[in-house]
This record gives sequence, structure tokens and C-alpha cells, in this order.
Amino acid sequence: MSRLVVAGLLIGLPAAAVGYAYEAQPPPPDYITATIERGSISSAVKASGSVEPVMSVDVSSQLSGRIADVYVDYNDSVKAGQPLARLDQGIYAAHVNETTAALMVANAKLQLAEAAVERAKTGVDNARTSYRISESPVGCGAGSAEREPQRQATLARTGRRSSRNPRHRSRRIFARRSSKSS
Repeated sequence: MSRLVVAGLLIGLPAAAVGYAYEAQPPPPDYITATIERGSISSAVKASGSVEPVMSVDVSSQLSGRIADVYVDYNDSVKAGQPLARLDQGIYAAHVNETTAALMVANAKLQLAEAAVERAKTGVDNARTSYRISESPVGCGAGSAEREPQRQATLARTGRRSSRNPRHRSRRIFARRSSKSS
């Protein structure tokens, strides 16, 4: 009997192991069958996580400002040198206009300064002419009144005008002559 038990165990244990392994396999899949029809195929993928780009590039501009136009969209292919956007030029046009106006003001100030220099030169020439006339030999009284037209002519030749009253001038010339003679 012990041989019989040992032989039964030797044959029964492997048979039990094979039977257990056969029973542990998953059942075959169930197939759904249908008739063939024409139609659209749709599939949806549900996933969680983040989408990472294949390549990421930082884009920057040499100037800052408001963007007027954008020429490309997301995921568009671009080439080197291709414009991506255009900045609003209103701010820069206003700056150019402001600088132009400042230049015009500076030119106007320059013209005023040049006119002041010309006025000063005219004053110097007028003073020299008056001095020459006053130093020229003049007679007393009526003679100095006769010299006034000559003085006016000299001033007119040099392009200067005199607004002096000839009577006052002749009195001054007479006063100078009499003070020199004394």
C-alpha cells in the first residue's frame, strides 16, 4: 500500500498541477460581430498629463511696443528672416514729429540770433558813420543844418536809417565844437 500511495502521489500531483494551470488561464475574448456598413470612424483618446512641444524657441524683438499685426499663428512653420509681427508705428512717428518740431524751433532761434547780430552790426556802422560826420569840419549854426542831408545820404548808402531829429543833432555837434575850442 505504501507503494500504491507513492505511485498515486507521483501521478496525481503532476496531473493536479496541469489541471490547475489550465483552469487559471483567462477565458477567450468575446467578439462582437455586426454587418458591414459604410460610415465614419471616430475615435477619442482620453489622457491626462501635459503636452510638451518637440522644439521650443524664444522669440524677442529689438524694439518694444504695441503689436499692430501678427502674421503667423500657433504651430505655423516659419523660416529665418520671415516677419512674425509688425509693431505699431504711431509712437515712433510721434517721436519723429516731436524731434522735427524741436529742430524747427532751434532753427527759428538761430535766425533770431542772426538777426540780432545783424542789428548790432548795423548799430555799429551807424555809430561809426555818425562819428565820422560829427568829426568832419562843420560851420556854426546853419552849416550844421546843411550837413544833415549829407549825413542822411551817407547813412542811406550804407543801408542804415536814422530816426534822429536833425535839430537835436546840430545842437549836439555845435556843443561839441564849442567845448573843443575852449
